[in-house]
Amino acid sequence: RQSSMSQLPRLETLPELLLSQDLSGETGTNRCTDKKPLIQAKNDYEATHAWLNEYAHKQTTYQAYRKEAERLLLWCVLQAKKPLSRL
Repeated sequence: RQSSMSQLPRLETLPELLLSQDLSGETGTNRCTDKKPLIQAKNDYEATHAWLNEYAHKQTTYQAYRKEAERLLLWCVLQAKKPLSRL
């Protein structure tokens, strides 16, 4: 029997969920409001990819972090009903 987590969309397909602005993290309470953000990310999905790209040269680390990032993003949206940037 497969876990319910394995049946959820992967990070690469998360934008296909068409999240509302409230759940996408565009207006999350922990989003940078300065005029000079450290990364160019409009939402939590893009911010997560920017973070993951720091590990792109380490395949094993990247894959492990990607898996956990997927789980966290999906948990935030589907279980907690809030964006990652509001945790």
